[in-house]
Amino acid sequence: SNRWYRQMSPPDRVLHCLGNSDFHLHVPDLVREYGGVVLAHDVRMNALHCFRGCVSNNPHYLSDLVRCRHGDGLANEIRRFEDDGGIKRHFHAARARLDEANAYLLGAAVNGAGALLVHSEFARRLASFEVDEATEIGIASFGYPERAGHTNRSSKYTVASFGFVAPEKQPDLLIDGFALWASRSPTIKSQLRFVGYVDDGFRAELQARAGRRGIRSEVVFVGRTSEQQYAEELATADLAVQLRLRVNGEASAAIADCLSSGLPTIVSDAGAQAELPGEAVLKVPPSCDAVHLANQISLALEAPKEARALTLAAKHFAENHSFERAVESLTEVLLKHPIRGSDG
Repeated sequence: SNRWYRQMSPPDRVLHCLGNSDFHLHVPDLVREYGGVVLAHDVRMNALHCFRGCVSNNPHYLSDLVRCRHGDGLANEIRRFEDDGGIKRHFHAARARLDEANAYLLGAAVNGAGALLVHSEFARRLASFEVDEATEIGIASFGYPERAGHTNRSSKYTVASFGFVAPEKQPDLLIDGFALWASRSPTIKSQLRFVGYVDDGFRAELQARAGRRGIRSEVVFVGRTSEQQYAEELATADLAVQLRLRVNGEASAAIADCLSSGLPTIVSDAGAQAELPGEAVLKVPPSCDAVHLANQISLALEAPKEARALTLAAKHFAENHSFERAVESLTEVLLKHPIRGSDG
């Protein structure tokens, strides 16, 4: 329902914040009705449309949408899910199939927008293939928060990964790389911490993998945290490793937190992360192996001069990409795009 929105006084400008989750189910309807500017965190919107398919009055909402963009073949696959109990029953399979087929479905989520803003040149290029030519596409600065610096500890190294723990974040590779690095330095006490939600089944798989690598006791799954605990995890880590095998056009808030804290960070050289300055992060290919990752972990943890340089460059980059800078870039576009029926 959009009743909460209709109770507001008519605005002159509307900024819709759109992401690939059920938090944003109502946004495409508002965009079609009011126009305005859309700030898209992701370019791939397959999960969003799967969620919309679960609640739509049209039992073939998702396959109809896919047919318009990708033709009968993929649409018929999705329709089989719909006819066999619906998308709600086959949510993960339907989303996985769309992702495998390299579908994005962005256009249907922003239809009617006067302008679309994304957070990287990579995302802008993807979006240009997905939306109507009449829609202006721009890049809005991604806001980096102000955070306290991290505290290095010489007696024990802590490697952390922040955010939702899922296969596309390559936690298996991180466990293998960490294990290999730890085996080279057996006298160094170390710990690998996953800070973020992980479902029980996947956690069990990863714990078994850590056991096979001989580091089960060194791998800790923290789970979801409070804001205070999250800040403490950032402050006490020595290195963050933020990997990603596939990207959706998103800019990572977790990476922004790491750089704002001055935490040395390893990222996958893909998507928006590829556009980060090389002096502020260490980059590894999405397809890198455990040996390469272990070498980068060693560089970040055991070379104090390099680690210090990463910290200084990360904080400098974050300070130059503050929320204030982000608001300025948003405001500039908003002023050019009054909503329908407003004279601006």
